[in-house]
Amino acid sequence: MPATLTSVSARALIALWIGQSNLGAQGGLTGPETVPARGEKIARTFMFRNYGSGLEELVIGENTAQLPYEIDVNDHRFGPEVGFSQRDRTINAGKDRLNLKHSLGGTSLVTNKDGDPKLTWNPFVTDVQTLWIDALDDLRNLIEIAGPGAYFDTLAILSQEADRTPTSGHPAVARSIREMIRQVRGIVGHDQFRTVMPLLRQKDTDPPEMVDETNSYRAMQADLVSDSPLNFRTYNIDDLTILEGDSQGVHLDGPSLITSGQRAHQTSMAD
Repeated sequence: MPATLTSVSARALIALWIGQSNLGAQGGLTGPETVPARGEKIARTFMFRNYGSGLEELVIGENTAQLPYEIDVNDHRFGPEVGFSQRDRTINAGKDRLNLKHSLGGTSLVTNKDGDPKLTWNPFVTDVQTLWIDALDDLRNLIEIAGPGAYFDTLAILSQEADRTPTSGHPAVARSIREMIRQVRGIVGHDQFRTVMPLLRQKDTDPPEMVDETNSYRAMQADLVSDSPLNFRTYNIDDLTILEGDSQGVHLDGPSLITSGQRAHQTSMAD
């Protein structure tokens, strides 16, 4: 159901989600008997149809898979934005929640995917229409639709696995995150929003070289957290469950995607 300007509260809260396949999300399958069920709604919660198509009520498994995700937009999946929005109803029940979500599997904050210069979140690339530029264009559109009184409170970055290696690239990841925050501040007009990101996942079965890479990445994340004016925060997903049969060992299953989103919300809203 399309949302009209009058159906969106002037006290709306906006979250921008960008990232790769765990945002897409690979494990967030829905059906008539799943939890959450396909077609389920969350009170006063909306999803932006990407590329300027407008705002509509969030319907789990119907509009929670948004382009440019590599699976067709009609695929019945959801990501952590659902858990985030569910918890939001207990904290910000008197306000509308507006979600904007851009995701594509295997994408990086620094390099491009498959040699395509457009398929990157790198905010320093300005000579082509990148994934990041697309997301910012839609953020401007969403802010205009939401109208006066809407408040941007969360930038969620779920892009890590593609940048685990090499460790020499981790400083460039940090620079990209800082620049992303700077550019979003310029669009939303304030610096009080929180940027949240899961800690790069660490498993007991990881080989020593992967442990070293993860520790290096986490140290980079910790440096960003320690820079208080950034309002950058992390949350742990080490204990969450990987999708059964996932050959890459990185994709969370449906319940874990919900939990991940709830943790993202708790992290963003904490004083």
